[in-house]
Amino acid sequence: MEGIIGWILVSIFGGIGAIRLVPLLAKGSLRWPVTQWVLLIVVGGAGACILTVALFRTARHCLLTTRRGRVAEGRVVDQRKEYVTVTHASRSRDDRLFSEMGSSSWVRQYPIVEFHSEEGSAVRFEGSVYGSGKPMIPTGATVNVYYDPGNPSRACIGTFLELWLRPLVMSLAGLIFLVSGASGYVASGRVLANFLAEARSPEALERQLQDDLRESYNYPVHFQGTIDRLHALDGQGPALYEVVCKGIKPGGSSPEEFRSPSFPFKPGASLVGRPVDIYLDPKEPGRYYVPMGALMKDILGGPK
Repeated sequence: MEGIIGWILVSIFGGIGAIRLVPLLAKGSLRWPVTQWVLLIVVGGAGACILTVALFRTARHCLLTTRRGRVAEGRVVDQRKEYVTVTHASRSRDDRLFSEMGSSSWVRQYPIVEFHSEEGSAVRFEGSVYGSGKPMIPTGATVNVYYDPGNPSRACIGTFLELWLRPLVMSLAGLIFLVSGASGYVASGRVLANFLAEARSPEALERQLQDDLRESYNYPVHFQGTIDRLHALDGQGPALYEVVCKGIKPGGSSPEEFRSPSFPFKPGASLVGRPVDIYLDPKEPGRYYVPMGALMKDILGGPK
């Protein structure tokens, strides 16, 4: 019975996890793209495996309870006892971690059922649903037995607990994990699509123009450079690009490289050779800023 209770708990906590964790993991896929595949392969794959096993058990029991199987009257003749002991740790009064050890013990009792096949031979088998402490089905009780006439030892007790409860609970757990993994995969894709759409929006362009205006006051020295090349950044998350410019600082003699802030869409190669402003901080020679507002207009096809 503990196994069925375990699957019920898996279904409950799996559902809670799907509601709470999947949206968070989907948002995390922007930083860790592998999260999208973890949700699909690990969570969804685990659900598919559990669901497959549950459906296989359901199909097997369906065959036994339909024309392919046979039904006979059986009797519980004995109980197989299985002694279970679980050791656990607890804190003592002085709050030392794991300072006291304890154990819990109980007995699982599996019913042993005997019935006679249609050929008249006596067959014994063990039921899969057990009782803890006391028998689920008492010794001497009469039960219906479904069995395979080609292999009478392949039998099961004709109760809801024995036939349908475990596959039903496993199916529910598997379905929850499968739907969670698939929905998490789809949600991750939507998060990425929304992020890219937002980065290309007029609002994002307006924010960039405002940033350029603010930084023009923070970096009082302005000079003009030229876009030398476009560079794709390596790393996790959405593909990021930057513009690499070259220019000669005021008072300098040779061109130097200056890199723009990164942006999550691929610029066109036509930007190469385009003049661009570069802002410098005279107090910190290595500190500079490449305004991206005008470049984003060109990249996104906005008004010049």
